[in-house]
Amino acid sequence: MNEEFINNINNLVTNKDFLKAKELLLEKEKENPDDFFVQKNLGLCNVNINQFEQARVNFERAVKIDASDATSWYYLGVLNENLKNDEAAEKAYLKVIELRPNFSDAYKNLSIINMKRKDLPNALLFAQKANEYNPDDYQPYYIISSILITQNRPNEVIEILEKGLKINPEHSNMNANIGGAYLDIKDYKNALKFLNKAVETDPNNVIAYNLLTNYYIEKEDFETAYKMAKKVYEIEPSDVFLVTVAMCAMKAEKYEQAATYYKSLSVIHPEKQFYQTSLANAYMGMEDYTSAEKILYRLYQLNPKSESIGKKLVECYRFNGNIAQAAAILKKLIAKGSVSADVRYEYAIISAMLSDYDTAMEEMKKVIKLEENNAVARKDLAVLYFLRNQIDYAKEEFEKAYKIDPDSYSIVFEYASFLNQIQQFEKAKELYEKAIEVSNGKDYEVLLYAAINLISMNEQDKAYEYLMQSNKLLPDNFETLANLGKVLFFMGKFQDSKAFCIKALNIKQHSETQNILGASLMALGEYNDALQIFLELYDKNPNNITIMISITKCYYNLKDYDNALTVANKILEILPESEDAQKIISQIETKKETKNESDKE
Repeated sequence: MNEEFINNINNLVTNKDFLKAKELLLEKEKENPDDFFVQKNLGLCNVNINQFEQARVNFERAVKIDASDATSWYYLGVLNENLKNDEAAEKAYLKVIELRPNFSDAYKNLSIINMKRKDLPNALLFAQKANEYNPDDYQPYYIISSILITQNRPNEVIEILEKGLKINPEHSNMNANIGGAYLDIKDYKNALKFLNKAVETDPNNVIAYNLLTNYYIEKEDFETAYKMAKKVYEIEPSDVFLVTVAMCAMKAEKYEQAATYYKSLSVIHPEKQFYQTSLANAYMGMEDYTSAEKILYRLYQLNPKSESIGKKLVECYRFNGNIAQAAAILKKLIAKGSVSADVRYEYAIISAMLSDYDTAMEEMKKVIKLEENNAVARKDLAVLYFLRNQIDYAKEEFEKAYKIDPDSYSIVFEYASFLNQIQQFEKAKELYEKAIEVSNGKDYEVLLYAAINLISMNEQDKAYEYLMQSNKLLPDNFETLANLGKVLFFMGKFQDSKAFCIKALNIKQHSETQNILGASLMALGEYNDALQIFLELYDKNPNNITIMISITKCYYNLKDYDNALTVANKILEILPESEDAQKIISQIETKKETKNESDKE
């Protein structure tokens, strides 16, 4: 073959005019099909114009003509790999490194073939050889890191990729891999740094976004985890990633979105009950207990022994007001054999809601037998004893519950309320103060009841302080407003008492609050308004001596002595020893005598 032809072909290939080069080479092939230069260069031209099968044939001929040409063997390996014949590709690459032991690209490709067949030890060995012969090539670093990741060797991943990133700092997958390794060793600062770099350099890097999802899950930032998971699914909409999106949506309390995802998963995988259960959970998060109940009822019919499904169905029944059905499910679960303390606890609560206190107490005792240190169960048993007026037993269980968990808000609060009910005000005060401390003063209810307890102890100033804090947290609560009216009356602040009583009565009519309002009006000298309130109360309570005395005093101060005497005499008919009625009658008679004497003069 003349030198002019060779130079012409080389120039055409250099200038990427592969079609022209191929045309000339095919003409030459007709003259001599076994010419090595022709077959090798035809192979190169066919590679570059994507005629891979023809290129493979060319290189097979080339290595038959000259079996010592490592480059031809390498191209033959690449073409076989491209044509999904890894076994032939591997043989070609092994021939390459036999001829040229420092041919790093052949080692790289052998590593990848072994990775595909999951022969990780050999894959790692070949990648390390590629790195040894060409330490300036970033790809072996990346390949080695990918193998080490599958072997859970994060520290070695970091070590190898620090070198690789010095060569190619913008490589997205290397940044993703090192970020994932830092995430594995809980170095969150570096994990976030490299993972953000990975998505910055490649906005469609699924691996990096998936690792970012895991990062934010570990940080319990489910809002951001959901955004990352959504991005993963947008890039690669597979079932695996859909599961992650759905889970993150649930954790982020985006129940409507979670329901949409779990609906899709339930359609794709109707055989997987987990997705249907999760869909029910999403509906429950949306407070759509009717939809949740339909799903859970169907699942429960398929698997009536499932405690978890039964418990969730019970929860739906409770929220939908189907208490008897909830009790029936729990009773069946218990009848089927060994169940958790949770199921018995739920059955006890449901039984109490149905006023079946015998069953409630029996089941709560069984809960405590299973879990001796269950403080909540002991507290609830104490409440049940109290409902039965078994005060000593109730007190004993409250004491045990408090000893087990002295920092539980519900236990401290309910124990305090129990002590208030049995008039142990001093001890109740101590526990109410602790409940306020545990709740950081952010619960209007404990402030309200602590104040009511203090009113019983005649500690009006502190009661007023707590009531004002409670009122600030919930301004339109009737009980708080009514008790503010009461305590201000006791403190002699009648104008303020009047204002709070009126606010309370605008929310709800309440006899005691009306009475305090009337008393405040009397103290302010507003007898006519006070009289109207007491007359209204009298219509509802015609034999209430206290109200009748207030009416008498109003008439007396309004100088309506005739009506004052009429009411006072009625009081004496009911209660002859009433000193208030006798005193008013005496005062009226004195005034009448004085008036008569004045008239005579």
